[in-house]
Amino acid sequence: MSAEAPDPDAAKRYAALAAAVAWTSALDTLEAAVEAAEAFLDNPVAHMSSGPVAPAAVTRMDWLPPALEGHIPASAVARARILADKQASIARRLAEARQDVQRQLQAVSSVPGIGESRPAVYLDVTG
Repeated sequence: MSAEAPDPDAAKRYAALAAAVAWTSALDTLEAAVEAAEAFLDNPVAHMSSGPVAPAAVTRMDWLPPALEGHIPASAVARARILADKQASIARRLAEARQDVQRQLQAVSSVPGIGESRPAVYLDVTG
C-alpha cells in the first residue's frame, strides 16, 4: 500500500470555500431583507391580506450581523456593491415614506374633532 502525501493547499482551499459559502449566505439574507422592504414600499398593505411580505427570519428585529472571517471573496465583491447600492436606495425610500406618514398624521391631527370624543348633544323637541 502506498500512502499519499497530504495536499498542503487543501486546508487553504477548504477555508476559501467555507468563506465563500458564509459570504454567499450573508448576502442572500441581506438581499432578502432588501426585497422585503422594497415589496413593503411598493404595497404597504399587502401584509394585511394573505400573509407576510417577507420570511419571518428577515423581518426579525433582533437580527445580528453574521460573524464572517476574513475579507469578502473577490467573487462576491460585485454582488456586495450592488446590494449596498440597493440598501442605500431603500433606506432613502423608507425615510421618505416615514416623512410622508408623519405629514399625513400631522394633517389629520390638525383637523378639529378628529380623535376627540364629542360631548353628548340633546335637543328638547317637546318643550
